[in-house]
Amino acid sequence: MDKQAKKLFIISILVFVVLQVLGLIQFKNPTYYFYGGKPGTYFSFFIILFASIFSFKIYLLSRKYIWLLLSVGFFYIGLDEIIAIHEKLDWLIHHIFNTQISNLDIQSNFKLQSQNKKVNLS
Repeated sequence: MDKQAKKLFIISILVFVVLQVLGLIQFKNPTYYFYGGKPGTYFSFFIILFASIFSFKIYLLSRKYIWLLLSVGFFYIGLDEIIAIHEKLDWLIHHIFNTQISNLDIQSNFKLQSQNKKVNLS
C-alpha cells in the first residue's frame, strides 16, 4: 500500500471512530451518526462508492467479470446505504403477501421513524 492510500485509510478510520465516540458521548449510542441522513451514512456511502469506481476501473483493465460484478454490488450497497432499499423492500413484501410483520421489522421501523424517516409504499 502506498503512502497516499495509507493516509486515506487512516483518515477513514479516524472519521468513523470520531463519529462513534461523539454518538456515544452525546446520545449514548455509538451508531447515532450512522442512520439515514446523518454524516456517517454519507461518509460510508462515499467509501462504498469509491470501492465501486475502483472495482469498475479494474474491470476495464482486466476484463474479468468478477470485477464488474463487484462494482455493481458495491454500487447497490452504496445506494442502499443512502436510500434504505432493503427496508422498503421488506415492507413491500409484507404488504404484497399480506404477511404479519415480525418483531425485527417492527424494531427496524421504529428506528426509521425515530430518525424522522417514514416508509412510503406508494
